[in-house]
Amino acid sequence: MLLALVAAAAVIVSAFRPWYAGRDGSDIRVGDLFDTMTTARPDNLMVSLFLPLLVGAVLAVLGALLRSRTVLLLAALVALATAALWATRQSLTPQALRSDLLGDGLALVVGGGFALLLAAGTTRRRRGGRHRYGDRRLDVAPPMGPDQPPHEGPGDQWRHPGDAA
Repeated sequence: MLLALVAAAAVIVSAFRPWYAGRDGSDIRVGDLFDTMTTARPDNLMVSLFLPLLVGAVLAVLGALLRSRTVLLLAALVALATAALWATRQSLTPQALRSDLLGDGLALVVGGGFALLLAAGTTRRRRGGRHRYGDRRLDVAPPMGPDQPPHEGPGDQWRHPGDAA
């Protein structure tokens, strides 16, 4: 659970760190993930890369609280897909991708995404709903054998033939 929360924080922080050539993730329009990359700045924070990263971080926190592997995997998918779409679009620009211009924001989101995958793989499932033995309740007496007397009430002890009364 702690790993998922740290990963969620890394994903959020990555939006405010440089991704490429000193340009923060919050300075890149979310529409640029699906269209040609531009140098235009977003009008507000909620139309920048912050939006999909916020969705991924919220899913990560929710998955950690619910101990849900599926939700944690979805959070990892959102974070890693954001980075992959950005890298694909950036590679199609005239300046393309150059390793000397990559910032730590991209590394944070990729690291956070892989940490979420690891958190999903190591999360224990929560016990709830069904008991270990299927639909049987654990407080019900076991089935009677031919040599055992019937169970009479919750306070009675099980007695075997030959026991003193």
